[in-house]
Amino acid sequence: MGLTTYRDNTVDLASDLTAAEWRSTLAHELVHLTRGPVPRALAAVEEVAVQRVTAELLIPPAAALAQLDRSWSDQEIQTLAARYAVDRDVIETVLDPPALPFPPPPRSEP
Repeated sequence: MGLTTYRDNTVDLASDLTAAEWRSTLAHELVHLTRGPVPRALAAVEEVAVQRVTAELLIPPAAALAQLDRSWSDQEIQTLAARYAVDRDVIETVLDPPALPFPPPPRSEP
């Protein structure tokens, strides 16, 4: 949906995004741009961190929503997404933050 090119400091977005997807994806890619590139070995960890930061930026009461220990219906998730003009992924990140994956251990040279 989006691509950040660090060399040029540019962000490209898919042309077929809805307004909520555009807002969510642009914010996500701008977080990548401000954080800067990371080594490939840390890419998965960085992606999860960027998802969390993006959700916190776009959903002001993110911490409060995350503290509610309950199940959310699809309709409630869609309603929250529409309320905050974000895509479903951002809401799901707020409601059930992904765990940071541990980076793989460094390879030892033979």
